[in-house]
Amino acid sequence: MSGNPGADVRAPMSRVNAIVHPLASLRLAAVLLMMLLVSMAYATMYEQRHGLEHTLFAIYEHPWFQLILGLLAVNTLLALVVRWPYSRRQIGFVITHAAVLVILGGAVVTGVYGQRGHVILREGETCSVFQSQRLMLAVRNHATGEKQSVAVDLSSDRPVDAPGVSPLTLGAMTVRVRRYLPDAVPVRRVLNDNPQPSLAVRVSIRDENHETSGWVFDGTPARAEPIRVDVRPLPAGESLDESVATAAQSVDPRALAAVILAGPDGAMHVVFSPAAGEPVGVPVVIGEPVKTPWGSVTLTVLERLDHARAVDALEARTPPGDAPRPALELEMSQGEARLELSLRRGTRRTVQLGENFYDLEYAPEEVPLGFELTLDDFRVRTYPGTIAPRSYESDVRIRDPQTGQMLGGRVSMNAPLAYGGYDLFQSSFHEDHSGTYSTLAVVHDPGMWVVFAGYGLAMLGMVVVLITRIAVYRRGRALMAEQAGE
Repeated sequence: MSGNPGADVRAPMSRVNAIVHPLASLRLAAVLLMMLLVSMAYATMYEQRHGLEHTLFAIYEHPWFQLILGLLAVNTLLALVVRWPYSRRQIGFVITHAAVLVILGGAVVTGVYGQRGHVILREGETCSVFQSQRLMLAVRNHATGEKQSVAVDLSSDRPVDAPGVSPLTLGAMTVRVRRYLPDAVPVRRVLNDNPQPSLAVRVSIRDENHETSGWVFDGTPARAEPIRVDVRPLPAGESLDESVATAAQSVDPRALAAVILAGPDGAMHVVFSPAAGEPVGVPVVIGEPVKTPWGSVTLTVLERLDHARAVDALEARTPPGDAPRPALELEMSQGEARLELSLRRGTRRTVQLGENFYDLEYAPEEVPLGFELTLDDFRVRTYPGTIAPRSYESDVRIRDPQTGQMLGGRVSMNAPLAYGGYDLFQSSFHEDHSGTYSTLAVVHDPGMWVVFAGYGLAMLGMVVVLITRIAVYRRGRALMAEQAGE
């Protein structure tokens, strides 16, 4: 046994104090508050460019921001612990620090149990669900009706390979997320894997000012400004001169047009219209420009495919645009069958894998409101004498299906409507050929009153601190006066 039991106790305590006191220090609190202020200022600027939804994922709900808040909570709690027991002069300090913990606790309650989303309604339309900010990937089997879904909580300004989303399984079929695209634009890709002969060429038209390029398929002429381009295979048994003459007769002599004739041996010729004298097939070599009859305009065949197949795909846009639409690249497998496809947010696709058909959807989660919401009227109020919008207003009607209660109300930009635990805010509107649509933000914030209580507690703590400081100051002045009198 040790000859000094007290030393055995003091050693672990000193190590604990060496960890606890730095975590409870005022210096750490100042650093964390500065980091929090800088982060929130950056988030405000980020939101103006990318919108609230992307800002929530990229900043407020990101692990590094949560870490700052967690360290601030630990610092505040330990600052209370290391000063126990408290004196009367420390009451204000205790109340103020407890208020910080209450505010952070309210934020946790909102983060865990809160809901945020929107509804988009046209006049006369009714809905009973809203679209939350939580994105879901869902798959449904047509034959059995079985459905599975998984949350896709991803945020990044760059594409993410193998993002770690849990696979979806329906019987022997599995869907895996191979790649996440933060912003995707539709593109058409041309592959050379068609089992049937299918001719296509990629051409470039260039003049002194600009260049355009694109794919042209057999039987589907395309316009590559300023020329209309067509491509045809040389018919078997027909000479080049005969094919050139046929091509020259088929084009409009008043238009700027070109017909590319592709032989089975890889040779190509182009016929331009109008052509002076006898029609001539000008030889074409892939990658080499060919002069046209129209000034400085040249035509170049960049690529030729004899088994072309066009597929619609998605391509990542980096950095994301002002209104990004994320997408997922998926892989479906069932036994030996494999299928790769892309899916943008807000879209649904029906695909066949093996003998089964499946519906795939990548969209916001639909959450029941618990009541029916109808948009009766929507108005845009403008500034007098201008067409500049001043405010948006939605007259809505709420019906509770359980009680039959009917409630009418108005939602405007600065006047939300509360019902059934939700607050409805006027968010925006848009118009199209079918009418005007009002967008209402839907917010369920169970931690709001906890946060408000924390604010009140913080104000009380600051008042107590002020009163305590004044009382200490007066006692000090009185003591100095008493000592001077002696």
